[in-house]
Parts: sequence; structure tokens; C-alpha cells
Amino acid sequence: MEKGWWLLNLSVGSFPPSDTLFPYLRNFIVQTASNKESPNCETAVGAASKVERIILSGARQYPPISLEIDSVVSKRPILVKIFFPDESSRSFQLDSAMTANELLRRVHRKLDSDQGQWAGCAIYIVTDAFEMSIPNKAYIFDAVAEAGVQNTAYRLVFKKKLWMGKEDTSSDALNNIIYHQTLPLYLDALLVCPVTDPEEKLQEAAFLAALQYKASEDDLRKNQNFGELFRKYIPASLVSQKSKDAWTETILSAYTSLLNGKSPADAKAMFVDAVRKWPFYGSSFFHVKQSFDGALPENLIMCVNIRGISILDVETRQSRLHFKIGEIASWTYGPKHFSMKIHDLQSGDKFIFHTTSGEEITDLLEDYISFLLDQKSKGKKK
Repeated sequence: MEKGWWLLNLSVGSFPPSDTLFPYLRNFIVQTASNKESPNCETAVGAASKVERIILSGARQYPPISLEIDSVVSKRPILVKIFFPDESSRSFQLDSAMTANELLRRVHRKLDSDQGQWAGCAIYIVTDAFEMSIPNKAYIFDAVAEAGVQNTAYRLVFKKKLWMGKEDTSSDALNNIIYHQTLPLYLDALLVCPVTDPEEKLQEAAFLAALQYKASEDDLRKNQNFGELFRKYIPASLVSQKSKDAWTETILSAYTSLLNGKSPADAKAMFVDAVRKWPFYGSSFFHVKQSFDGALPENLIMCVNIRGISILDVETRQSRLHFKIGEIASWTYGPKHFSMKIHDLQSGDKFIFHTTSGEEITDLLEDYISFLLDQKSKGKKK
């Protein structure tokens, strides 16, 4: 009898019953779940929750993975850590019928913020080799199975995926996530200050370094030599533009004059407010190669955002090509390439880029197009 309940629990978490069977199955499960004396009561409670949700979301694409089977057999819940861009984590209980959308709602509630502030965020599967977002309607463990990582080390990460340019910076929780996602892009010189005057650019870098000093709470740690710390706050391409002493003096001056009385949360908000005005803020970056144009370098950076796709020079970070979303007629990808065709190309030639990130680029492009079409549809209804 117990093994029969294991099978039933796994089944209702994988595919919905027929309309004819459902009322009888539901009554059977509910009766057992309400009988505290039944040895299968706990299993039935789990099955009752799954069957209602699987009917709404539809059948899964993959059979249960070993983690789900072990949970049913051992009667232990599946507790999974969701990580955030600042490397913090929170634990959530998952089951076979959990979709990414449902998990996102739980994350929103735990972050204690208005759900509307988190538009464009997603759950990612992250390994040392790759990262992929889980579609909102997909089941979490289907995504794990499809990624082929059920037997390897992986993380589930909550972070910003789509950037609409209208993020609510009044939320400390959202600012914290945006800060920790944009900071590595700034330090890697993917987000570049548009100021052309060299001295002004260095002053801006010093200001941003002071914000990081406050945001990281390094200013509260005693017995630290700031002269050794400053390098981690400045993009490597700028470090040589001043001496260590000059950088230290400029950064600490900005810290003293501008951040007195400010909290780490204030510093993160100020950092986000500063860089959000820059070109390519809210972009995802991919290193690609090309061989279709001899006038372009072989190695390039592809930048994907709500405005379209830009191709950047690796050395200067200047845009060499730009295609608006509406100009991209079609696209395809494979394990080692991403290609796209532009509407106004008379010859019908494609731009073919060599990359292992073709699926991720396609996913972003399709999600931005869906968002823009949805916004356009809502505008027509008003």
C-alpha cells in the first residue's frame, strides 16, 4: 500500500488525471489526507497539493528526478537554497508541481516587497559551465532535467533578467540586487562612463569607488590599509591613470564630502542611480567571434537589451554595429553559433556570430520582444 502511495504522489506531480477520474481521485486523496490515523496521511497531503496545481499548469515534460523520488520515499520535504547576486541565500520548500512562476512569487513574499517591483526577474540554473533562465511557466525540476544537471553541482539564482529602464529605485531590496549585478559589469569595463573629459572620468570613478567603500562596509572595518583596498573598487583599465596615493586621496575625499551620514543601502542606491544613465545599462553581454566582415575585429562583445543588439569593440567598448529590436527579422542558434537576419538587408545575408551562448541570447531576445508586444497590446486597449 505504501509503495502505491509513493507512485500516486509522483504521478500527480507529473501529469493531470482525466476529467472523469479527477473527482474520484481528489476525494480519495482528501479522505486519506484528513485521516490523521492513516500511515499515508502525510503522503496524501503532499499529493493533494500537487494534483490541484498540476491540473492548472499541465503535464510535465520530464519524469521525476532522483531528488523528487527520494523526497517521496523518505517523506522529507525538498529544501532548496535560492541564491541572490550578493551571494546571500534563502531556503524554500519545493515539490514536483512547483513552477518558476510559483517560486518567484514565494521569493517576492520573502523579500517583503511589492511584486510589481520585481518585473523582469527570473530564476536561473547556474553551474561553472553555463547559466540558463527557467521560463516562468516551466516546472523547476523539468528545467533541472533539461539542463542535465540533476547529478552535478548547480545553483538556483534569483536575479534581474529583463531591464525595462523604469526600475523602482525606492526599494532597498531591489537596489541591492541591481547593485550586485551591475557592479561586476562596471569593474570589467563593460559598463563604461560616457564622460569624455579624462579628469571628469577619473573623478566619477573615484566617486563610484567611494560608494563601493561605503556599500561594502569596508569603512567600518578597523586596521585596514585603504591603499591596498582601492584597487578592487576601480576598473583595471583606469588604475594606472593615477598613483596609489592620488587614488587614495581622491576616493577618501569623495567619501568624506559626499557620504557623511549615508548608509550602505544609500550608497548602493546612489551607485545604481549613477550608472543607470550610462549607455548599455541593463544589458547582457556575450563574448562572440565573427568572420563575415573583414573591417571588424574577429573578437567582439554582443550587447543585448530592450533597445536591441549592439556589437561592441573589445578594446574601446565603442559600438560598431547596432540593430533595433524591430530591425531583426529572424534568428537561429546552435551549440556554437547565433545568427540573425536584418529586415533591410537586400542580399538576405545573415550576421553569424560564433558563440556557445546562442540559446541564452535567443531567450533574451524573445523575452524582450514578447514584453514589447505585450506593452503595445496594452496600449491599444487603453
